[in-house]
Amino acid sequence: MKKILYSIGLPLVIIALLFSAIGCEGPVGPQGAQGLEGVQGAAGATGSQGLQGAKGDVGEPGTPIIWMGTATSAPKSWRVLNYAYYNSTHRTSYIWDGKHWEILAKDGYDGATGATGPRGYTGAPGPQGEQGPVGAKGDAGSQGPVGPEGPPGSDAGYAGLQAQITALKALIAALETRLDAFEFVPPTIDGVLGAGEWGSVDFTGTQTDPDIGSFNIYVENDADNLYIAAEYTGGNFGPAQGLATALNIYIDANPPTSTDGYPDDGDIGIIASNDELFLPYDPPAEPEPWDWDPQGTGSFSGAGGELGFDGDYTTGNGIVEVKIPFSLLDGVGPGSTIGLLFQAFGYDCCPVVPDVHPNWPETYADFTFGG
Repeated sequence: MKKILYSIGLPLVIIALLFSAIGCEGPVGPQGAQGLEGVQGAAGATGSQGLQGAKGDVGEPGTPIIWMGTATSAPKSWRVLNYAYYNSTHRTSYIWDGKHWEILAKDGYDGATGATGPRGYTGAPGPQGEQGPVGAKGDAGSQGPVGPEGPPGSDAGYAGLQAQITALKALIAALETRLDAFEFVPPTIDGVLGAGEWGSVDFTGTQTDPDIGSFNIYVENDADNLYIAAEYTGGNFGPAQGLATALNIYIDANPPTSTDGYPDDGDIGIIASNDELFLPYDPPAEPEPWDWDPQGTGSFSGAGGELGFDGDYTTGNGIVEVKIPFSLLDGVGPGSTIGLLFQAFGYDCCPVVPDVHPNWPETYADFTFGG
């Protein structure tokens, strides 16, 4: 009996122990400390290139800048959108925006003068230059002392010597005449056409109404000045009229194409009656592009010019002589070509050459200076 109970009781004890061990789930405990960071894995493979996007719309074309070069001021013909130039006077580049010249860029200040570099080697002598022109005839020297008296000669020898001396004097006189022909003597600006002062007539001016008057024009030049003479040759003008009362000379220093009808840099006008100089307006300040800027009575002689008349407002006159320094004409000198226009007696102009220059201020003919 005891043996049976023992056998039954052991499994019951085991079962009781199992129920005691399993029990219900308890509450969650507090979070533990963070563990160490794991090792970074290897980089993944590069993905394939995406598809190309759609082509955008074509933009509007830009406007290019047209570079006109360097000038002391801009002529009116450069007032075109995006025309640009460098003003050497202002040391500034300008661009035309359609209404005004706007600053494009400015020169910086000059840096300090650097130290003098070492002296270079002396170069080889250059080739001999061309022979210069014959110089002006010098003043005669003082007479030298009388030489010692020679021994008496025969009459035949004396006559032969005198003949040689006479021939030598004739040769020297001929050479002096030829030298004088090479030397240009500027005309005297006194209202008198002296003998040999002027060459042949360069232009003949005939007015639309021949009764008003006609005139000849003479033109000469040297290295520094332009000389012009106007001579009354016919017609009918009263005592209060004459070349001195109304002779206007217009000079185009840069004869342009027929599309340029405006006074520009280097051009001048001379009003003989007032001793007045006309200059182009400084763009863009001119009221009208064909207008001149009068400098006032006496401004021509004040700028170095000279005028000479053979009469006045009361008596009338028939001759006007003018000296114009090349310094008044921008870049003009011997060998240059200019445009000349003359207005006399207060009426129309000469020379009249159709279609040569239809807008400046009427018409003119070209003239090229001697070298």
